[in-house]
Amino acid sequence: MTTSTKIHARQTAIGLSLATAIALAWAVLHIGSVFFLPLEGPSLALAPLLVLALCWLNVGLFIVAHDAMHGSLAPGRPALNLWAGRLALAFYAGFSFDRLRPKHSEHHKSPGTAADPDFNADHPTAFWPWYLAFFRQYFGLR
Repeated sequence: MTTSTKIHARQTAIGLSLATAIALAWAVLHIGSVFFLPLEGPSLALAPLLVLALCWLNVGLFIVAHDAMHGSLAPGRPALNLWAGRLALAFYAGFSFDRLRPKHSEHHKSPGTAADPDFNADHPTAFWPWYLAFFRQYFGLR
């Protein structure tokens, strides 16, 4: 086993372990808070903390998907990157990894320009038109 192969294997193990931890923590908190936490009494005080934790874990899910898009979550393992990216984006917001990945590469070539698929040239400073266009383009459930 070459040094490069050992480094890639180590990076893959670390990346997939962290991705799994993020996804499991997200699922446990999400399911627990939606289905089992009563929004009354002392539990109500936990709600803002759970929202903060879930927001933080959502960012983690997007970072996992982003690293998978670039092939750096599991270096040299495109099938693992694809699988992990699909799951992370589905959990994150129901986005389609297969639609987002090629557009993300285009985004890196021309960020913030009319050629950037994530930039709304018609409304460059308006949040809602951009958000709605982004959501329509990438949401996975049709």
